[in-house]
Amino acid sequence: MRIRTIKPEFFLHEGLYDLEAETRLPVRLAFIGLWCAADREGRFRWAERRLKASIMPYDTTDFSRVLHALST
Repeated sequence: MRIRTIKPEFFLHEGLYDLEAETRLPVRLAFIGLWCAADREGRFRWAERRLKASIMPYDTTDFSRVLHALST
């Protein structure tokens, strides 16, 4: 995981908010976590269990559903 800076405009992103409201999944938090997991080019290893353990270790959310929601 890498240290990243989140700009204030992120919290005004309507698309991510709408997706979270529609799916009832924590997509905004997951998006921030994936940002930290990605390299400089935005690539990360698609390993659902490892990503969930790194990003949302205490949540019982099915992280594969979160990734699917973000990717579609």
